[in-house]
Amino acid sequence: MTGLLLALTLAVVGLVAWRTGTNLVRPIVRLTDLADRVSLGELDAVIDIRSDDEIGRLAQSFARLQTSLQRAMERLKRPAAP
Repeated sequence: MTGLLLALTLAVVGLVAWRTGTNLVRPIVRLTDLADRVSLGELDAVIDIRSDDEIGRLAQSFARLQTSLQRAMERLKRPAAP
């Protein structure tokens, strides 16, 4: 009986750990891929992370950075005033 309870507890803990890890790692990997794309000049890449935790705030900050870079590039492309 004790062995069965231990096995069930380990299975539940393992499932919760796996699910938590997946929910944490997936958006970080997506933000990393997006940062790589933006660093190569793809400033219109879409950030599709919507959450209210630290990862969501990081995605929002990255989106603001992306907008700032787009505006800076537009200013640089304008012809200089004579």
